[in-house]
Amino acid sequence: TLASNWLGGNYVSYKLTETRSPVYCLDCDGETVATGHEDAIIYLWSVTTIPFQLTTIRCLLSDYPILSIRINNNIIVAQQKKLLQVYYNKDGKYKLIDAKSFEVGENNIEQMDRVELLGQKYENWYKECLRMNDVYSNKGLVYNL
Repeated sequence: TLASNWLGGNYVSYKLTETRSPVYCLDCDGETVATGHEDAIIYLWSVTTIPFQLTTIRCLLSDYPILSIRINNNIIVAQQKKLLQVYYNKDGKYKLIDAKSFEVGENNIEQMDRVELLGQKYENWYKECLRMNDVYSNKGLVYNL
């Protein structure tokens, strides 16, 4: 079974990057796999043709990993920190067509801090992804794709 093969090490490990940058997320639309990496690069892979690697896309925030990715035909949506980016494939080249930030402004952050000072509990809706070598990350989950 798959579980016993995994535990026994009876599997083939495919490399999903040309660099040593860890894969943070992936998605597939049935023909193309999109992988988002810690170094802010999206790799696109064909699951039906050779060569397997089709192209790469460098995202806008070079210092932040790609936290989530979604591919659907010619459109890719990627999230870095609090920034959504939309890329469109035209003639085999992906171009950035939209970017939306859901960053909370500095004034709002100050107001949230004041709420806590008044004794009221503020629950942050945004949790940043743990990095691979973070002491709090679960190594078994981080390396298991």
